[in-house]
Amino acid sequence: LHLSLRRQRQMCIRDRIAYLGDDMVDIPVMEIVGLPIAVANATPEVMKLAKHVTKVKGGEGAFREAIEWIIYKQGRTEEIYKIMREKVLNS
Repeated sequence: LHLSLRRQRQMCIRDRIAYLGDDMVDIPVMEIVGLPIAVANATPEVMKLAKHVTKVKGGEGAFREAIEWIIYKQGRTEEIYKIMREKVLNS
């Protein structure tokens, strides 16, 4: 079965998307993205789909925690700290 070039691109782009969800409305999106993440107080159905669950609840820093986790998993923590330091020092 050959996929069209457009479909292949869409799948590649989806694989690079992270999505943070907590409720049923998030399930369809979480099923197609590459990195579905649930917040600590998400529904059980959402947690089942997640590749990562935050330690904190939504509205209490879950987004920040998820971004920090992604950066850490990419091995880019020091790189990001360096960029942030440069921006602060050059502002």
